[in-house]
Amino acid sequence: MQSHRSISCSCALIAALALAGPAANAQPAKGAAEAAFQKGKQLMAAGDLDAACAAFAQSAALDPQLGTQYNLGLCYEQAGKIASAWLAFAEVAAKDTNAKRKADSAKRAKALEPRVPRLRLETGDRAPGLVVHLGDTDVTVTLGVDTPVDPGHYTITASAVGRKPWSTTIDVAPGGTATITIAPLASGADPARPEGPLEFDNEPPRNPHPGRVRHVLGASVGVAGVAALGASVFFGSQARSHQRDAEQACGGSVAPCDPSGLDAANAAVSAARDRATYANIAAATGAVLVGVGVVLYVTAPRGERPRAAMRPVVAPDQVGVVFDGRF
Repeated sequence: MQSHRSISCSCALIAALALAGPAANAQPAKGAAEAAFQKGKQLMAAGDLDAACAAFAQSAALDPQLGTQYNLGLCYEQAGKIASAWLAFAEVAAKDTNAKRKADSAKRAKALEPRVPRLRLETGDRAPGLVVHLGDTDVTVTLGVDTPVDPGHYTITASAVGRKPWSTTIDVAPGGTATITIAPLASGADPARPEGPLEFDNEPPRNPHPGRVRHVLGASVGVAGVAALGASVFFGSQARSHQRDAEQACGGSVAPCDPSGLDAANAAVSAARDRATYANIAAATGAVLVGVGVVLYVTAPRGERPRAAMRPVVAPDQVGVVFDGRF
């Protein structure tokens, strides 16, 4: 007896986001970086150094700036993270064009360097596939190298396929180099290969109807096409709205235009052109996807066809369709 599996799905396909330009995220990233930077300064002034350093690091990740790196170094230095502060100041001293900040960074890096602790991990029997972690960080590549680390308590772990894991702890103090030798990993069960006979279900696998996959694929591609057509309607509506804004700014007609509203009219016309371009792209994309989806669906081998229903969704911040079906 053939088994039927029903899957009910409701998915909203948002076409507007796919059409957004890559430059759209640049300004928000810089704004978020500035907000994180200001938050870091406030937290640092309040003495919450861990949170302040995290905020400066977030700002540097969003928008790398040497000024941010300098403040991150100051934060690390006050928090006792000597190695992190030394590395931050050394980078600023090497790259900065601000003479005062460059000189101060070089001075601070030179003063910190003798106090920076280093950790050297050694192994006499390097098992194939050996992976070494210092806390949550993979440091396998640093084996045999004196590596700057911040003072603190660390757990060192080593593992390899078919070997029993090994671990130890160490307290790293400022200055000097601590050496840890990783013991040879003993042979053991490979957790990726469970011991014992493999168990199989005696029931033979059930293959779905050969046309079912193409039915689903055709319906999905068609839904994406309908979503793109919906986006075309949405952007077309926005283009007409911006055109009306331009006419109002000009006093009722863009030709001729009242000079007092010329700037506003030009901005509205530019926005209208952008939305019209988006609408054209979405329309072309939607037409192609709908065509491909129909071809896939109607040329699938005969059998039980999935039952599906679609309804469009058009809102100020969302364009797409909701797709409900049984496959």
